[in-house]
Amino acid sequence: MGYKRNPKVYNLVFGDDTEYAGLEVQVRTLTMGQLLRVWAKEGSDGTGTFDLFVQRLVGWNLEDENTGDPIPVTREAVEDQDDDLINAIIKKWTTAVFGVSAPLESGSDSGVISPVESMLTEIPSQSLAS
Repeated sequence: MGYKRNPKVYNLVFGDDTEYAGLEVQVRTLTMGQLLRVWAKEGSDGTGTFDLFVQRLVGWNLEDENTGDPIPVTREAVEDQDDDLINAIIKKWTTAVFGVSAPLESGSDSGVISPVESMLTEIPSQSLAS
């Protein structure tokens, strides 16, 4: 008898201390291949992370603000939402998956060695005269 895996689903709950109090979102974890692609694209324009989020989104309790009807879990419905809402959900999801916030926006010089630091490592050592 083999092992049948049960893919993990994160239940993201936005508490009373957030702008989105009461929002609950269910998102599956990433496959190892997806995780590696996200890591390889850190600092990109973010479309890869958005695409993965849409693919892994399972459900939410989001309702239309005018009619109260449930908003379907489709790419079109996600694209119709305000960017701050979707970014907050993605940040909470990536924090759950990675244990840290989503990758920094492009243009960040995170990881770049300071010119001063590199100059200090390039100074040749001088031998002392005896």
